[in-house]
Amino acid sequence: MESKFMKNSLDGHGKGLQSHVAFFDPDNDGLIYPLDTYNGFREIGFGRIISLLAMVFIHIAFSWFTSGTFLPDPLFRIRVAGIHRAVHGSDSGSYTQTGEFDERRFDYVFDLYSAPPHTHLSFKEGVRMVRGNRNVYDFFGWAAAIFEWGATYLLLWPQNGRVAKQEVHDILDGSLFPKLARRKAAAEDAKEQELTETGHPMATLKTEEKRAAPVHKSVKAEKRAAHHEARAERYRDAVLTHKME
Repeated sequence: MESKFMKNSLDGHGKGLQSHVAFFDPDNDGLIYPLDTYNGFREIGFGRIISLLAMVFIHIAFSWFTSGTFLPDPLFRIRVAGIHRAVHGSDSGSYTQTGEFDERRFDYVFDLYSAPPHTHLSFKEGVRMVRGNRNVYDFFGWAAAIFEWGATYLLLWPQNGRVAKQEVHDILDGSLFPKLARRKAAAEDAKEQELTETGHPMATLKTEEKRAAPVHKSVKAEKRAAHHEARAERYRDAVLTHKME
């Protein structure tokens, strides 16, 4: 049976942007609750404070626009089917007004602000990009663009100070989030294994926590990442089929 989300993915609205936020809809019901955003940010590697701030900013800023109703949602949920209404000004223009991912526009903007051979973008170049995309008196758009670039750089945190174009691309189409969740879960498991081998007291505590919990959180993250990776693959196939038609 086709899910509500997959039905929304074929209606011509927000394919790229819906794919971008799909990871944060764990039960695939087309609704992203504030706690979903918080947990999603935690799973891909952000700390508690940043995850909390992101949850508050994102849901206060975008919930009402995606609802499609006159009155705001009292639970501040974000509707995946209406996420294309959250496209704001002063951004890179990589998403169209219907939420589709514009590959040509993405390539153009990245090449415009990055140094040759245009495969990476430094933090300073990203700031220049944010400044270059500003629209007059669009204070909300400026704030949103600053938040998005800052969050992207913090998430990737490149050792050489330059984020890879492919990774930025994969954030925009949502395919990077499951990979980051897998990476974090693997790192946590490796750290726990190291503590166990060295006989660290924390290892005993973690073992007791695992016995108390029905499913270890890293296993949950692994399953969630696998689920969203498979869904993202089906999603891209659906978009490709739609374009071919």
